[in-house]
Amino acid sequence: DAGIAAPPLPDRVESDRVLTAIWTMGLGILAAGAVYLWSVRRGANEVVGASPAEAAHGVAGAAPGTTRKVTDAELNEMTTIEFAPPRGIEPWQGAVAYTEVLDQSSVTAWFSGAIAHDHLAIEKHGNEPRLSRGPKADEMDPVSANVVDKMFGNREVVDLDGYDSQFASAWSKVEDLQDTWVANSGWWAVGAPKRGRGKPGGCATLFTLVFFGIIAGVGAAFLLGFLGVIGGVVTGVLVGLGLPYIVARVAYAPLRPGRTANGSAYALQVASFRRFLVESEGQHVEWAWQNGLLREYSAWAVALDAADAWESAMERAGVPREEIDHSSPLMVHSMAGAFATSHVQPTQSSSGGSSSGFSSGGFSGSVGGGGGGGSHGSW
Repeated sequence: DAGIAAPPLPDRVESDRVLTAIWTMGLGILAAGAVYLWSVRRGANEVVGASPAEAAHGVAGAAPGTTRKVTDAELNEMTTIEFAPPRGIEPWQGAVAYTEVLDQSSVTAWFSGAIAHDHLAIEKHGNEPRLSRGPKADEMDPVSANVVDKMFGNREVVDLDGYDSQFASAWSKVEDLQDTWVANSGWWAVGAPKRGRGKPGGCATLFTLVFFGIIAGVGAAFLLGFLGVIGGVVTGVLVGLGLPYIVARVAYAPLRPGRTANGSAYALQVASFRRFLVESEGQHVEWAWQNGLLREYSAWAVALDAADAWESAMERAGVPREEIDHSSPLMVHSMAGAFATSHVQPTQSSSGGSSSGFSSGGFSGSVGGGGGGGSHGSW
């Protein structure tokens, strides 16, 4: 036994992990890049003419060639500054045109607009807001009047100090009316905002990545166990292409809605007016004050997530504090939590605050063609 030679050592198995990682990463970059380019192309916005002024105020003609397509980034570069809000639409409509989001903030914007029109009045009762009918409540259109009647019933005031079933019913009515109006507005050629769809990216992307990462891991182990080397190749292709594709679909979803020419025009006007609200100097605020526009502009500031900047501008311009506070739409912003909790039953979870859905850096998606609504309840 001692004279028997030991068997030779087997050849070292060379690992191909580095090569596999490289080609798998290449597939992932290819998949994500393809989804990005497709999303940008699908979400291109239609605009009139070549200049920002034409895009914001021009009218699309029936003949071909009167409009062209631009990306969200190119549309953002056309933003100028407007000293007045767009005519013919309400603040909440302008906010949806700009953000392409229908959520809690669009409903609170409806209330701030009603307060600016004096259809509703708001005041502090203790530390919570109290709503009552405004001095111009009898001038409301029938649709808005129906919402207000549903909220008040036979009450004179509504205290938002906790869940209120009648207020919740009115809130739901506003949601339904907004959903219907946006669906029929014609401001989106593709991908019109829908309530409950949420804003893609962020937590949605993380959840998708974790969920499908687990699925991919289990699938990879199964294929490797039963198919050996071939299973490794199949797994690499599925993971390298499939997982980045799924995550990219979620992450780049904000790029895919596409505005029509009218939708782009309204979005540009809103974005340009938002710049005015955020960057206002003293003389601009004084002009709005002298022309009785503070309440209207405050409602727009609430809708466009510019309330803090606009309030600071009014303070710097010397607007009396009592005038800023008195039955102001800005109170909807400062007491957004009360508006949120008053329409959600205590047994349900609530965000407890206003979700603006804004990305202050510019357009997050697209809108489309059709005209705007008229008065506050012109759905």
